[in-house]
Amino acid sequence: SLFLRFLASALYAAVLFAGLSAALAAIDALFNIKIDWDVYMRLFAIVVSGFSPIFFLAGVPDMEKLSSNDAEYPKGLKLFTQYVLIPLMTIYLAILLVYEVKIIIDWEFPKGMVSLLILGYAIFGILSLLLIYPIRNKEGFGWIKLFSRFFYFMMIPLVVLLLLAVWTRVQDYGITESRYILLCLAGWLTFITIYFLVSKEQNIKLIPASLCILALLAVYGPQSAFSVSRYSQLARLKKLNKEKSKDEDRADVIRYLVKKHGLSSLQEFTSIDLKAMEARITDETKDQSYMTKFDLVDTAFKILKVKTETANMDQYVTFIPEKAAVLVEGYQYIIPLDNYETKVETIVNGIPFKLMKDVAKNTLTISIGGNKSAAVFDIDPEAIKLKSLLKDGSLKKDQNYQTYYFPAGFGLAPITYGKYELLFKPTSISGSIEIKKNISTEYKGYLLVRIK
Repeated sequence: SLFLRFLASALYAAVLFAGLSAALAAIDALFNIKIDWDVYMRLFAIVVSGFSPIFFLAGVPDMEKLSSNDAEYPKGLKLFTQYVLIPLMTIYLAILLVYEVKIIIDWEFPKGMVSLLILGYAIFGILSLLLIYPIRNKEGFGWIKLFSRFFYFMMIPLVVLLLLAVWTRVQDYGITESRYILLCLAGWLTFITIYFLVSKEQNIKLIPASLCILALLAVYGPQSAFSVSRYSQLARLKKLNKEKSKDEDRADVIRYLVKKHGLSSLQEFTSIDLKAMEARITDETKDQSYMTKFDLVDTAFKILKVKTETANMDQYVTFIPEKAAVLVEGYQYIIPLDNYETKVETIVNGIPFKLMKDVAKNTLTISIGGNKSAAVFDIDPEAIKLKSLLKDGSLKKDQNYQTYYFPAGFGLAPITYGKYELLFKPTSISGSIEIKKNISTEYKGYLLVRIK
């Protein structure tokens, strides 16, 4: 059956993708050839849009062969379609039609998510029709033709609603890759609906064949989702600049363009060589790739003079000692504390010690024996001091991205509690620094303990 053929094509595609991915990973590991994640995504797109539909279509039998195999149609599949899929999609249809009546009565635009609901209904419906197609002419199954006509007839108001929902979003926010796909599917559903209502042949091969062609057109060429969405959002940004719209509106478009199409996509708005700048920033952040997009977006905001809350945020920075070795002279015990730890418990000379971070206050409280706050180290003043020195440009930069060394003489003062002298030596203080707020701090280090 077509359904089993579809499952087989999906399985073959999955195995092919897994095998080729393993081969690429082996090349990466054995020959030190860096293969980016994008290569795997392109491979996946080629397998899904190229191999899978071709394999599926190659196994679709001709009409005579399909008719001769009616007796072999799986009974379980027929029952599943007739008594599970079709009733479910009927309920689904009722919900969508009631919603359509509601928006007509209220005279309001449909919500964006209705597009996905209509596509879900269409997929369920077409899948049901494909599953029961081989037995459509069998005696006692005349209801299949009736259901087919009913399904495509009821698709008319839903397609209108789908087109209206997508058009509304495109009018307000332009075309993005996801809206492009919705537009293509809406157009495809319109074509399929008209074809099956008008045509007498009703060749179901048209469904996968047209989807395959549509997928190829959406992926490659100047009419592809990537090209059209880029052109649309650039046009929208020009319009917003001309209308002197709010910075937040412009920021949304800039953020999208940089994240999806790169910093160089904004070249027409400035004389600065954005391609070279993008290459430099990408190279600087290669060891912390999660920061690359953030830095590129922040750079775009500064170049185009866009002020937003996120644009006012400085980079995520890390401060470390210039020398990695920790001097423990004069202290007998050392207790490590990591970034992710909020509480550390240990025994020092037979006495229980507990280190507790207060994330909100940026303090480290030391509990010794029965005293729950024998000593409190306040990290906040030191973080503020580092922030000030960073703004003054007086901190030495490490080779790692956005990492700076502690200044000479940096450190917290020791605290004495009874016979214990305690000193916390941070080995890393990091976080996002905001213009109007203190540093949001993460820190790690060592608590040194000396018993007098």
